[in-house]
Amino acid sequence: MDELRRKEMERLYKKVMRDCGLPEKARETLQAMWASHSRKGNEYYMQGKLREAIEEYRKDTELDITGEAEATVVENAFCQMGDTFMELGEIENAIAAYEKALELWREFGYGFAPHAGLAEAYLSQGRVDDAISICEECLETSRSWGVRQILAEARRQKLEDEQ
Repeated sequence: MDELRRKEMERLYKKVMRDCGLPEKARETLQAMWASHSRKGNEYYMQGKLREAIEEYRKDTELDITGEAEATVVENAFCQMGDTFMELGEIENAIAAYEKALELWREFGYGFAPHAGLAEAYLSQGRVDDAISICEECLETSRSWGVRQILAEARRQKLEDEQ
């Protein structure tokens, strides 16, 4: 990330944090995300340094979860690890990371829904029923267009397999 973009992000973060109308939970989550390793991990990712990105994300997975803000940071880190493992073609590692994110999502119900990434990983392994199940779980509480598309693809694959 170049210096100009980094400064702009910092300026925006400070501006948002000064907003008196910002709910306390949102403030706590923003503070936790700002202090996390995800920014450095994302920088490595954008540079194509995927192993280094994974190591930065992994640091966040070791946080003690004392509330929703930390849960969001840890869950996000697992999702980012999953995405990076998918980029590397390491599907088993991606699934393990996404499943950890899903455990946190189910426990706290807060943060980034990992369903789409996990369903994609399942599909890449031919685990169509697992992909369908994860998509249906997500759609019980969300209207995610991406998950709907993955679900349609999984159902299409299942029909092909049955014929």
